[in-house]
Amino acid sequence: MNRERLVLWWQALSTRERGLVGSLVPLLLGVLLYVGLVEPLQNSVSTLATAREARIEGLQRLEALAAEARTLQRRGGAQRGTPPSGVSLLTSLDETARAAGLGPQVERIVPVGEREASVVLRGALQSDLMGWLVQLRTGLGIEVRRATLDRAEAPGTVNASLELFIPEGT
Repeated sequence: MNRERLVLWWQALSTRERGLVGSLVPLLLGVLLYVGLVEPLQNSVSTLATAREARIEGLQRLEALAAEARTLQRRGGAQRGTPPSGVSLLTSLDETARAAGLGPQVERIVPVGEREASVVLRGALQSDLMGWLVQLRTGLGIEVRRATLDRAEAPGTVNASLELFIPEGT
């Protein structure tokens, strides 16, 4: 619409219609401004705040694990053990994963040999996974031969495919 047509349209309105249109235009502009700018910005800020909190929590867990590792190192290194006698590697992996809070994320544990296993986790908190791997190495002597980590959907979570083994002589 060009300006002349708009002026003619406005003049054709009755006084009551002009008052109604005049009060609705600012309201409509306000709604469009809110829906188009303010609400998306609020959603983005909320999403970023949640992601930030998850990362801070993950960093705090990693710092706690690092402090524990330094303590163990000062003591001359951890005494590596083996899975308790009579308990299979698979049982040890399953029980320790559950104790580390990773039970629901364990998709499968498959034996590769008597002293090796393959573990797949989906949507595991990265800090919980790292803590579990430290626990396996320091507490049971189970080491990682190969690990593949991919970022999962939720902030601070990963999908992991691990090859774990008990070294000879332990």
